[in-house]
Amino acid sequence: MSSKYVRDEFFTETQTWASQQTDPPSVIQIYDPNNFNPPSRSEGMFVALQYSRAPEEQITIGCPEKNIYREEGVIFLHVAFPYSEDGEWENALTLAESARTFFRARRFNSIRCYEVDPPELGEGASIISNMGNWSGAVIAIDYEYDVQGGQ
Repeated sequence: MSSKYVRDEFFTETQTWASQQTDPPSVIQIYDPNNFNPPSRSEGMFVALQYSRAPEEQITIGCPEKNIYREEGVIFLHVAFPYSEDGEWENALTLAESARTFFRARRFNSIRCYEVDPPELGEGASIISNMGNWSGAVIAIDYEYDVQGGQ
């Protein structure tokens, strides 16, 4: 799992992205996986973040407390809605593409996003299942986080 610092920063950046959305015009609820409790089916579309394994490696050599360590990982951003036959596929795809553009090559604090995969529709990872309660689109955001030793 990603470090707590990375999870907190991604949540804040996702809130920034969500506050800028006007198409479709709505308030986007964001759910943190640490306290994930999806809304009832009647509440509609929401966004959830999922953090994958993020290994860390030393990338400099020198004085131990001055060495730089790099965490590399992937954040999955799910745009989900209650499953139905007609669904909200277009809205989910629009929001996922918007998030993809927002996070592509984005830098915030000590975090650098570089590749953001196109949205995967329907059967994705975790909460999205055509046989379950939720459906939607998911994007994968690759990132690096550098931190100095002893911090």
